[in-house]
Amino acid sequence: MLEGLKLAWAQGFCQVELESDNAWLIDVIQNGLAAGNNCSEIRLILDWCSKDWDVKLRHILRDSNKVVDRIAKEARGGM
Repeated sequence: MLEGLKLAWAQGFCQVELESDNAWLIDVIQNGLAAGNNCSEIRLILDWCSKDWDVKLRHILRDSNKVVDRIAKEARGGM
């Protein structure tokens, strides 16, 4: 998620919609709970979401994410 945000920012996007099958992570970021979280990557994600752009977060079912997982695995040479 963090790398995707960085890439979108570098490409100059003003609106981004992030999808994740991790409901807890979406909740933590949307409710600002990441500020008190010990995980630095979660705090960084919140920082990137707080930049001057429109970021929408959406929870998707894990089964809906299987295709994306396969594509990412293939891109890393894992298949």
